[in-house]
Amino acid sequence: MNAIFDAHRLNEYTEDELWNFYNESPSIITVRTEANAKFLCDGLVAKSVGADHHLDALHDEVAAMELAQAIGINVPVIRRVLDISSQDSGLIIMDRIRGKNLEELWPSIGFFKTIYYAFQLRNIVRRMRAVTSQAGGGISSGRFFSLIFDYCAFPPMRYCTPVNLAKYTEHWLVSYPPRFSPPRPDIAATLYPVRPHVFTHNDLVPRNIMIDEDGKLWVVDWRFSGYYPRCMERNMMENIKMPCLNGNSWGARWLGFLYGVFRRIAGGSLLKDAMAYNRIADRSSRYILFKAPFSEVEDEA
Repeated sequence: MNAIFDAHRLNEYTEDELWNFYNESPSIITVRTEANAKFLCDGLVAKSVGADHHLDALHDEVAAMELAQAIGINVPVIRRVLDISSQDSGLIIMDRIRGKNLEELWPSIGFFKTIYYAFQLRNIVRRMRAVTSQAGGGISSGRFFSLIFDYCAFPPMRYCTPVNLAKYTEHWLVSYPPRFSPPRPDIAATLYPVRPHVFTHNDLVPRNIMIDEDGKLWVVDWRFSGYYPRCMERNMMENIKMPCLNGNSWGARWLGFLYGVFRRIAGGSLLKDAMAYNRIADRSSRYILFKAPFSEVEDEA
């Protein structure tokens, strides 16, 4: 731990001083090294947010954590937020959650604990889905910052409504020139009728789910959160890369089966429109000669 940092003086330190403390502090190491999250001291964690669109990302993550806390979800308490413009980055300083994440616990989790934690997470997802909006994207910026859109040359426009997002997606599935990719009107049909966006974490995988010393479940890393189609929470739970699931051993297969049970209980079944959104990143990142309607980047002409 950094012996110089004094938690009692947190609000007295300048931005440059806190940035130096952050750079000198040890990274959090679980199953993997969390490069952007570090221990400032025994009770505080600092997370860097940046560099592209760092202000949007910073404000969106803070707003999401505050909303999650307001609806009764266990999230770390934020102690200070800094926009460090000189570094094109931001810092979120928050309380440390004493415990382990589910990725660390998964090799020894067992069937009954899988069910127990899955139903805890299911209740969290239901609370989040009860919060709806006609304006999509990050809560503060309206920018679509999700792994599904991460590689899009032209992501959806800010605050994209459910109807406009469906039209944006339909473009890539139906209206895109067939010489690049065959049209899929059958998949596009699953986008309708449209429903309001819901509050979404967008990365509810085991490494972002903490179990504290009392067995309570906490959700961390809200960087991709915002208002998105209902199917996306469950979609992103498919994006799992736990080392313990690698290989073809019976142990790895059993742990993979348990995660399938966990995912199904916590996130529900894959909704019909899931396939439509899953195809966006592939098509929009490979074929960028044409811009979909309702994209964020405006035509230069």
